[in-house]
Amino acid sequence: MPVVLVTGDDAAVRDAEACLPPHVGVSVKRGITRLSGESVHPDVARERIHQGARQAIERLAEFEPLKVRTPVEIEIDFYYSPQADVAALIPTIERTGDRTVRFVSPDALEAYKTFLATYYITRDLV
Repeated sequence: MPVVLVTGDDAAVRDAEACLPPHVGVSVKRGITRLSGESVHPDVARERIHQGARQAIERLAEFEPLKVRTPVEIEIDFYYSPQADVAALIPTIERTGDRTVRFVSPDALEAYKTFLATYYITRDLV
């Protein structure tokens, strides 16, 4: 199933442009810092998303499913080094920098599971 619409802040839309096949991107917030952003009014956001969804439906024939190349390599840059310390305890994860780890999985499902495990064990360390 193809991704046809991505909504979120400007960084989410920009990141989606870099890693997804063609789709419609709708930004409803501008990131200012890691903990703050400037959102458009909810009525404006709703209208932008509605128009983006309409455009995506009209262009449906253009979109293709994402084909994930295997093996899947994931690199995670944490905000704090103790998060990388803990993540590196997972046997398949390699520490590559002060706050960075990476792992390689045979397919997207295994990569997702490893990413989730990493997230769950590191999220409360900040």
